Amino acid sequence: MSQKNPKLNEKELADKLEKLILDNLFYFDRERLGYDCRKSAHWDMCRFIDGTYSDHPDIMGRKFKLILMPRNTYKTSLVTIGKPINFLIKNPNGRVLIGNELFDNAKRYLGEIKGHFEQNEKLRTCYGDFVGSEWTKEQITVKARTANLKEPSIDTCGIGVVKVGMHYDLIILDDMHSQANTRSRGMINEVIEFYKLALSLLDPNGEMIVIGTRWTYYDLYNHIIENEKHRFDYIVRQAINSDGQLLFPEVLSREFLADVRLSQGSFLYSGQYQNDPIDDETAEFKKEDIRYFEIDKFEKYVPVDEPDSHRGPNPKNYGANQMNWYMHLDPSKGVKHGDLSGLIISAVDPKGRIFVPYAEGFNLRKNELIDKMIWLLRKNRYITKLLIETRGFQEYIADDIYTRCRKENIPLQIMEMLSSDRKDDRILGLQPIFARGDIYLARGLLELEDEILRFGSSKYDDLFDALSFGVKHWKEPTSEYANSEGAKEGTVDWWRQTGRDANPDKYKDVIGNNVALQRIGINA
Repeated sequence: MSQKNPKLNEKELADKLEKLILDNLFYFDRERLGYDCRKSAHWDMCRFIDGTYSDHPDIMGRKFKLILMPRNTYKTSLVTIGKPINFLIKNPNGRVLIGNELFDNAKRYLGEIKGHFEQNEKLRTCYGDFVGSEWTKEQITVKARTANLKEPSIDTCGIGVVKVGMHYDLIILDDMHSQANTRSRGMINEVIEFYKLALSLLDPNGEMIVIGTRWTYYDLYNHIIENEKHRFDYIVRQAINSDGQLLFPEVLSREFLADVRLSQGSFLYSGQYQNDPIDDETAEFKKEDIRYFEIDKFEKYVPVDEPDSHRGPNPKNYGANQMNWYMHLDPSKGVKHGDLSGLIISAVDPKGRIFVPYAEGFNLRKNELIDKMIWLLRKNRYITKLLIETRGFQEYIADDIYTRCRKENIPLQIMEMLSSDRKDDRILGLQPIFARGDIYLARGLLELEDEILRFGSSKYDDLFDALSFGVKHWKEPTSEYANSEGAKEGTVDWWRQTGRDANPDKYKDVIGNNVALQRIGINA
């Protein structure tokens, strides 16, 4: 009686394993080319290239593929290098075109491919010698080819360097964008036109792979997603996905990403590592309108890149004790709802310039949030006004803050923001302030920057909304206070100048909300 599952001999097992490796780009890259493949980062991408996976199963297997991966995820090694080698081993008569923004980069990719064919002993042992007589920096033809074709086995091109009159079975366009060609729509359109020209070089039954990382919103990749849906399938991966999981923790750790985001800024990081670029063209708030300040050795607040129209012939800068200080709070609906309480600190100098040294969102219980506020108020004794939105249950937190400030002897005028104004309208009130160059952020307020740049297209705006509370309340100090000539004893400004430990019992009523201040006749 014959066995249902006859035992395979050693050669049959080896052949089966080899077929598995050759048919799976992930295993081929790892086992034959020696690349560091990780399933969390590369499994889906390689299966997508193989045609056995898609984020959109109804169109899986399309021959036009777009892959968007974060920087430093080995996409060029695994796809642009690995795929042509795998393709030619299975199809020695195949014709491949590799393109990059820069012709020299495409030639470097070919150089690495040549290195594998020439020196990778595992590859040569498994598949033989592929090194042919036509073997240059720009193109190669493998020895295993049997067909008489005008095109080489692998050809290279770059923007402005295209091999017209040729036809290819596989075209790979890798990193067609960089900072150099995304500065204007005209530059971006040149890349899109290059892509269209490359399409004319593709054999009717050929395969095209476009792989890259986002630099700007209206790039080639956006063009493909918006206008080429009829033929392209695509996958997009982020360094940190929507669930907070890391794509490639071995390389793109949380610490590394946090450092990169701080050094690059939210605008560049969102494209390079999250593949979610900001649409700066149609945005209400432009990247160039976000300005920064520094604190000099004299502890003066110094704007960076202040508009010339503001600077004047003898620009003057001011210290913290010469400015009006505000705390802004947009309370969340509670910990269970998952939204954040937005907390901002701002200051206005005698020239009307607004400085924002602090912005943070918290998912804290009410008492924890108040503890945080008290800590900040003690750290910056110049803050005397709290701008807080009160609606529904949020009215209670204003009462609790008032009570806590009285208990702690902290002079804080609570100014309640009624929720009658539409949030978007209130935020738009900041637009002319940013456009004039009147507002300056401390570097590193990345969450606030992201909310500013994505306003209108993102559901997150807790910090930006809190900042908008200042539009109706920001006021520059009086010249008397700006010159540090002293404020009237008992006023909030006097408390700010003299310190909060000065006879707190005598002035304990200079604490609380606007109504309380008016009731006891204190000037706010």
